[in-house]
Amino acid sequence: MARFKEAHCALLSITGDIMEPQYWLSRWQTGDIGFDQAQPNTNLVTYLSALDLRDGAHIFVPLCGKSIDVIWLLEQGFEITGVELSQSAVQSLFAGLEIEPTVEKNGDHTCYHHGNLRIFVGDIFDLTAQQLGEVSAIYDRAALVALPYDLRVKYANKLCELCPIANQLVVTVEYPQPDADSTPQSITHDHMNELYAHQYDLDLLANKGVSEGIKGCHPAFNATWHLVRK
Repeated sequence: MARFKEAHCALLSITGDIMEPQYWLSRWQTGDIGFDQAQPNTNLVTYLSALDLRDGAHIFVPLCGKSIDVIWLLEQGFEITGVELSQSAVQSLFAGLEIEPTVEKNGDHTCYHHGNLRIFVGDIFDLTAQQLGEVSAIYDRAALVALPYDLRVKYANKLCELCPIANQLVVTVEYPQPDADSTPQSITHDHMNELYAHQYDLDLLANKGVSEGIKGCHPAFNATWHLVRK
């Protein structure tokens, strides 16, 4: 049985260089978006209150895709800014909301915005704090776990630069990752501290076992973190 599980996990690994933007763009183009959910993430719904946000607070959602989480946050009355590589994903998000955004060039990005929703199309590493404005909180369900080690370090530092006063709600996974290029990337508790403890106090709100595993691989855990700026 152990050999079967090991082989099964190996077959589920994703080929391609996840360090390259084209890898993620091609997944959107081919519809290989298993990370996209039909319902708001239960960890977001359960633990958003840990951020203790005021009404109308500004939340940054990196690598947002066309996430239903963005729509749910809008429905709670928050101002949302996202950044996403795939223009088609952003267009799908606004189409799902049945609204016609204003589209304009903004620095190195194309910005889609309407009401309390603003999405920058382009690379997060090219985004500036001036473009983003002051942010009250960051919500990360699918960004950190999409990046390989070197980019995770760069990404964590970029968030500190973009959002110097914002706390974070971060959802991660930990499981026997088949290989270095498979997604989602497995994030250990020690690695979270390595990435963020120099700038944040980390509070593990929940660490739940995933009975079905992650992509069939066991053991698997879904962790929710509250990161508070020091």
